[in-house]
Amino acid sequence: MSEVASASCATSTYERCRTDDVSSMHQAHLGIYEDELLGDCFQNLSKCKEAIKEGIAKSDDPKDTGVAYDAVRTEVGMCMDQLVTRLGERRADSTDLEWKAFVDLSMRHPLRELVHEDPFTHRAFAKPRGYAGDAELLDFIYGVDEGKQAPRETPLLGQMIFSYTTNSPACQGVRERARLVAEVVDRMAMQISQPKILSVAAGHMREAELTGALRQKRIGRWVGMDHDSESVQEINRSYGRFGVEGVVGTVRQLVTRKLNLGEFDFIYSMGLYDYLQQPLAQRLTERLFEMLRPGGQLVIGNFQPGIKDRGYMESYMAWQLEFRSQTRMLDLAMSINGALVEDIRLLGEDNQNVIFLQVTKDRKPAFRTSRGPATSDSGERRIDWRSRPKASGRRREELHDARKPDIRDNHSTSEDLQNLLGDLYNDEVLSESYTLLNAGQVEAGMQKLAKGLHERYLNSSEQEWNRFLQLSRFHPIRKLLHEDPLTELASKKQLGYTSDAKLLDCIYGAEQNAPPPEGTTDLGREIFHFTTHTSLCDGVCNRLRVIAEELDRAALEISFPAVLSLASGHLHEATLCGAVRQGRIGRWVAFDPDKDSLLEVQRLSFGVEIEICTGTIRQLLSGEIALGEFDFIYSAGWYDYLDEAMAKRLTARLVDLLRPGGQLLVTGLLPDIPTRGYMESFMDWHLEYRSPPEMLDLAELIDPSRINNIRLWTDDPRVVQFLQIKTK
Repeated sequence: MSEVASASCATSTYERCRTDDVSSMHQAHLGIYEDELLGDCFQNLSKCKEAIKEGIAKSDDPKDTGVAYDAVRTEVGMCMDQLVTRLGERRADSTDLEWKAFVDLSMRHPLRELVHEDPFTHRAFAKPRGYAGDAELLDFIYGVDEGKQAPRETPLLGQMIFSYTTNSPACQGVRERARLVAEVVDRMAMQISQPKILSVAAGHMREAELTGALRQKRIGRWVGMDHDSESVQEINRSYGRFGVEGVVGTVRQLVTRKLNLGEFDFIYSMGLYDYLQQPLAQRLTERLFEMLRPGGQLVIGNFQPGIKDRGYMESYMAWQLEFRSQTRMLDLAMSINGALVEDIRLLGEDNQNVIFLQVTKDRKPAFRTSRGPATSDSGERRIDWRSRPKASGRRREELHDARKPDIRDNHSTSEDLQNLLGDLYNDEVLSESYTLLNAGQVEAGMQKLAKGLHERYLNSSEQEWNRFLQLSRFHPIRKLLHEDPLTELASKKQLGYTSDAKLLDCIYGAEQNAPPPEGTTDLGREIFHFTTHTSLCDGVCNRLRVIAEELDRAALEISFPAVLSLASGHLHEATLCGAVRQGRIGRWVAFDPDKDSLLEVQRLSFGVEIEICTGTIRQLLSGEIALGEFDFIYSAGWYDYLDEAMAKRLTARLVDLLRPGGQLLVTGLLPDIPTRGYMESFMDWHLEYRSPPEMLDLAELIDPSRINNIRLWTDDPRVVQFLQIKTK
């Protein structure tokens, strides 16, 4: 049948179905032919097909269609854009059941015959290798960058549709993810000598075409694993001469360890996860992370739910994917041993069609356990983020009530109270630590006390720990410990909260070998030396250095950036910032609820004028205080006192204050720092601790379209986490 006859036949079928008596066919079947969207697109494409035929007939050379051809191609592009856009909108507005019914019926519409003249659409629908996104299909996408056209036998209408579909948002995302992989490979080959690389579900591995490191022989080993033997043969044919190994293997073989490929510096999977359900995807992520060398990096790509062409893909291409939001991408890493993670990032390509999860393995793995630890296959104790309660499991208000109980409320007689206190005095950790402190063996006594309190915290239920906190107030060791000015300052809470600027001054000063305040006893001095050099204090000091480094980096990228410091205290980080000394900061606002701290900031000289603003979180959230827009906003410590809901709202509000290309940097403490037991008992210092997933959850309320990338990393003492959010 000729193309003209085919178009005429399809048109007559369409018209007949619109005018026949409803009783002659099923009502739902008739409904799909009467669908306005499909009908309009069918008519427009049919007219384009007829115009193409007429243009060819009038020309001696079928390729010489001139201006008329360009006009038809433009019309086809507009028609396809309308179809793709409106199918996407219908998909978004339909329930899964409604959408499935629509797709089933739309397959009977003659529009399908026209769009399937596009070899890209038709191959996805036909699935010659058993699945939609096979490597041959992806070669259509990659070929666009090389100027390749549709196969020669493709009808002209199909070629025009092909030109549109292979430049759709989803296809742009596919090309972007290949470029990202190539950039990472080239960068890694400069940082590591002969790195080892693994591509999971490699397809034809066309990203190898984009990297210079492979041809320069700077890759030690590059393995392309795929379940499709035809794809593996193509890998070996195209890149075997460069040393690339094509390996046939499945996800199940990887997860069950029946396929052992070794260890790698870089593992990536750009299309596989689009087909995996969440439980299997989590197990695979955990397994791939295990296959990384120390310092190695895992990168996973996945389509996001809101891509424009989702409706077209799921209908006329019959291409079903597992789309993932930021939250679901982060959830992939929840099975990984958190003690081995150095850095987690979420990255998005420019058009926000594909999202990337990047997890970096710690170069020097640290051993940490959690209360009620899980056990790995190897028997090691490990963090299981999924089973942990949210943050500390208690809000500050609840902790405040629990700190100041009357024990006699729960015990009717003084004899009961004495028995309880007797148990407390006989407590091995407290009594032995008390004896050592009295004997002048301060270092040994404090080490035993801190370790014992940490173990008690880990092995106690919430109720047991709260009871211990209540009773510890009556032990005589408390009086000795409060000779330490740091412990005393924390417990007194002169400004109503623990980590006020004076307490932090003690920590920062001790790092510079400043003596404790005047009047401190000899015992207090020795305890002070211990408490100000714990991992917590190391982390507190280190977070200032990290903030100063990030601020210096921002000042190199942005000329005279505007900076906002939240809960600024005495702004010690400004003294560490080279950009401040060099006068490269445009504006710096210090925001703090404590007026005295801000007055101290005004008295100090930083080399840049500091604007001060007194206010509260609620005023910031309500917009009652107008601060303007900033390029760099940070908060070092404030989030340690905010519950989950407030912290999420504040994060979203702060991102709203960022200029395009700006960044937000907030810090949080990991839940199981070794000094937590001592802090909560004798310093009366209670914080909102957050696991890495809970830190990442702080970005939940932010409009995803504003985010350029998200990064989470932990400092060397493995005490403080840094969440960095950069805007587009």
